[in-house]
Amino acid sequence: MATVETLVRDMAALVLLGSIGELLIPASELGKYLRLVMGLLLILLVMTPLLGLLSEQELSIDGLFAAINADDNSAAYIADGERLRSSLSEQALDDYQRQLAAQAAALALGVDGVAAARAEAVCASDGSIERLTLYISWTEHSEQAEQRLRAQLGGYYGLQAQQLLINEAGGSEDDG
Repeated sequence: MATVETLVRDMAALVLLGSIGELLIPASELGKYLRLVMGLLLILLVMTPLLGLLSEQELSIDGLFAAINADDNSAAYIADGERLRSSLSEQALDDYQRQLAAQAAALALGVDGVAAARAEAVCASDGSIERLTLYISWTEHSEQAEQRLRAQLGGYYGLQAQQLLINEAGGSEDDG
């Protein structure tokens, strides 16, 4: 209770001092600086008892971390996190390979002489393409059409010749 009385008394004195200062320095450039200093002093005056209360409760970051580290299940949490990361990485890679194969098949359909296309992609864990296999149904198979297909897909994906395999689709396979 004494802290509140002291706070109110000090605030009243500060406001009175600020008012006297404004009367002595009316409407000049120094007036705005006086108000700034008085506002800062008022904030300091209010914050000092609050900070004193917090320090009495001995709040410390070290104590917070000690409580967190006291949990013996942290190794299990880390292992669960690693399993989850691995599972999500595999799912993302599978989705990427499917989407890449669908995109490659769509690009192949843009080449003259290709009637239908299906693709399979194999990628490394970092997402780089290891192998792209195309199964093509040709309207008219020619060496030039296959070279155009290799040039388009190889150039688009930056593939070497050994990374891009082109096979003729069988009559019974689903080519779509």
